[in-house]
Amino acid sequence: MVGRLCEGGILVLSGILKEEAEDTRKSFEEEGMVQMAMRGLGEWTSLLMERRREPA
Repeated sequence: MVGRLCEGGILVLSGILKEEAEDTRKSFEEEGMVQMAMRGLGEWTSLLMERRREPA
């Protein structure tokens, strides 16, 4: 999924169970994503991630 995003591209992940949110965030960060926001409602969480830009 990350490989299909351009540098600076935004990915919205939703429907993540609260107890899985941190593992999900870490997995995407290992693939070059940066967390921009995390929101929760009850047992559900959503993440807003951005693909890192490569240094010039």
